[in-house]
Amino acid sequence: GIHWSEPIVYQLTIAPPFWKTLWFYILLSGGFIALLIFYVRFRERKLMKEKEHLEQVVKERTAEVVAQRDCIEQQHKLVTHQKEEITASITYARRIQQAVLPGVEILSENTADSFVLYKPRDIVSGDFYWLHESKNAVLFAVVDCTGHGVPGAFMSVMGYNLLNDIVNANQAESPAEILKELNVKILQNLRQNNQK
Repeated sequence: GIHWSEPIVYQLTIAPPFWKTLWFYILLSGGFIALLIFYVRFRERKLMKEKEHLEQVVKERTAEVVAQRDCIEQQHKLVTHQKEEITASITYARRIQQAVLPGVEILSENTADSFVLYKPRDIVSGDFYWLHESKNAVLFAVVDCTGHGVPGAFMSVMGYNLLNDIVNANQAESPAEILKELNVKILQNLRQNNQK
C-alpha cells in the first residue's frame, strides 16, 4: 500500500526585487541629494567665476573710460590753451591795428562837429579809416577790405600803408588817381606774396 507521511510545511520568504527595497530607496534618495548638492555647488562655482570675470571686465572697461576721460580732458586743456594763445595773439594784433589808424585830431581840427565811430565786428577787421592832411585839403577814406578777421586785418594794414605811400610819394589828391594807383599797388603786392 501506499504510505502517507505527515504533511511537510515549508516556510518560504520571497524577497522583493532590490529596486523595491527600503535600502534601495534610501540609497536612491541619498544619491539624488548628493547629485543635487553637486549640481548646486557646480552652479555656484560657475556663477562665481562669471561674476569674477564680469568684475574684471568692468574694471578693465572702467580703466579704459577713465583713460579716455583723462585723454579728453588733456586735449580739452590743450585746445583751451591754444584758443587762449590765439585770442591773446589776435587781441595784440588789434592793438597794433588800432595803433596804425590815425588819430582823429586831424579831423576835429579841420571840420566842426566830427567824430569817428569804429566798431569792427571781430577782434581785428578789414574795415579801417584813413586821414591825410595836405597843404590844400584833408583827405578822408572809409575802407572795407575783402576778408574778415585776421586776413581782413592784413589787407587793412596793407591798404593803409599803400594809401600813405601813394599820397606822400605821388602828391596825389584826386580820389580817382589815388584809387587807380591803390589798385595797381595792391595787385603788385599780392602777386609778389603769391610768388614766395
